[in-house]
Amino acid sequence: MFIQAKLVPKSYKPLKLEQGMFFVTIKNNAIHLHTLNFVPRDVEVYTQLNGMPVELYIVFEGNPNLKEFEILATPEQIGWFDQGEYSDEISDITIKQINKIFSDHQGYLSIEFDHITNQPTLYDNKVTIRYVDESDDDWEDFDEDDEQDNNENDFEDRLIHD
Repeated sequence: MFIQAKLVPKSYKPLKLEQGMFFVTIKNNAIHLHTLNFVPRDVEVYTQLNGMPVELYIVFEGNPNLKEFEILATPEQIGWFDQGEYSDEISDITIKQINKIFSDHQGYLSIEFDHITNQPTLYDNKVTIRYVDESDDDWEDFDEDDEQDNNENDFEDRLIHD
């Protein structure tokens, strides 16, 4: 089962810059992730212009009226991408797919979740994610007419426990 969660970048101050680190820019009001391809000579100037590097986390936001969230996956656990219901294969996630999550889905994604353990499903210590898609099985039993009858917490409980 897949549940909706959010991909969030968190900046940090490294001891030194290294190739492959993620940095964020904002394009058209959307986060765009890019990697450091070379180590700049003047690290301080580079970070003043580009900000600090970021790590990616997947969080479950819970009640949007509260500033609480639960971390579902840490940076080292983000690794597999599922193309959706029409494909049986998973692959390593790419920066292009991450940027599409930010640009087309405002950071929201679907993460494979085990409703028995209430934890993300791990394969080789990595989670599997896919794009948020309203046609996912998790959303099929949600009727728009029921939206007025159910509060947000009831809907979230249904996603986790179904």
